[in-house]
Amino acid sequence: MQGKQISRQMTSADWYRSLKADADSYFQAFTAYRKRTDRHKNTLQMFSDAVPSLIIDNKDNNDKSVFEYLGVGCGAGLSDLTLLRQLRRRFPSIKATMVEPSSKFLEEFNQNRANIPNDLDDVTFDCRQATFDEYQQSCEGARFDCVCGISVLEYVEDIDRMISWMYSALKENGSLVLFFTSENNVLLKFWTHSDQRDIHLIKPSLVEKLLEKHNVRKIDRLELDSTINITECFEETSEAGSRLLDFVTHAASFRRSAPTEILREVLDYLSRNSVRKDDGIYAPNNYTCLVVQK
Repeated sequence: MQGKQISRQMTSADWYRSLKADADSYFQAFTAYRKRTDRHKNTLQMFSDAVPSLIIDNKDNNDKSVFEYLGVGCGAGLSDLTLLRQLRRRFPSIKATMVEPSSKFLEEFNQNRANIPNDLDDVTFDCRQATFDEYQQSCEGARFDCVCGISVLEYVEDIDRMISWMYSALKENGSLVLFFTSENNVLLKFWTHSDQRDIHLIKPSLVEKLLEKHNVRKIDRLELDSTINITECFEETSEAGSRLLDFVTHAASFRRSAPTEILREVLDYLSRNSVRKDDGIYAPNNYTCLVVQK
């Protein structure tokens, strides 16, 4: 089956129920994924070390005004909070607007924020439960020193429009941070292979091309290497493995709902695109980060 698409386009099948449209199932599936990948640990390292310096270097050191930050699709917010802790060392006052459609992720965000010691005492948070489109319609004229979108481009119908809006929402000398799946990420490979229409193929070259028409001053490209332990996906009775399969396929209750043929093809695809080690089966889970200067 090498090179063939998963049979019966998943998003048009009778059994298919979109994970994207089921907030509770998505939260559970993402939680299973988060526990089985080192992506988040590596992302926090990147957002603690490399990303803050690129943003700070773009600002005037004499500027003492309030630093305006927008986090789009912030989720549980650990990456945004890590970045804000570093920015707080340079900017004495920060206002952070956090936008996230899931109430459960916003609850996690507030818990994570409460667990951070004094580093964020002078950061004012405005947390809004809203989609990108809902927020865009409500914030006409808002401008930010930094706009950060972590794993949001994959879920947007019109990538060009979103990138254009995020860039236009920057102040002069502002920074746009975009973090998304790289081309050799097994998730993106699978979503493309299975004609998964809930997710969009995002190539760094495409994003850079869309940005070029805005005459951006500078783009720094960072690459993040990580893996997912998908061992439990092959264990029929593993509830965690089933949740992880939901995230991989973006189909709610995939193991129970999908026809046997499709389940077998998906597991075969994952097996062929992973590496077996002594402690489990691992698939590539790499990401690209672009830091764009206006």
